[in-house]
Amino acid sequence: MSDLTLYPADIAAMSVGQLAALPPAQKAEISRNLDEALAWLKQARAKFDAALEAAYGEQARAARLEAGKDFGVVHLKDGLLRVTVDVPKRVSWDQAQLAAIARRIAAADG
Repeated sequence: MSDLTLYPADIAAMSVGQLAALPPAQKAEISRNLDEALAWLKQARAKFDAALEAAYGEQARAARLEAGKDFGVVHLKDGLLRVTVDVPKRVSWDQAQLAAIARRIAAADG
């Protein structure tokens, strides 16, 4: 395997010891290829997530509004497909406003 390009299935089938024993150039090539694959997957995931938002976003927002939910799970139907849309609860705050309140409390105590 020293002069051959390793494919993902080859890498997955190899033990950690076998991978560690590869020549440095081959390890560098694998690392570059994996980095490129990860970047491609990240872009593909972002594009597909945008497509899902375009396909189901408005319907999910309407279902959430109808259920009186700001976050959580709603289920949609698309033909025979059951689509589950989960919007996690996200806590957000205005850091500047919190700092101002903390200063007022400290001034009132001191």
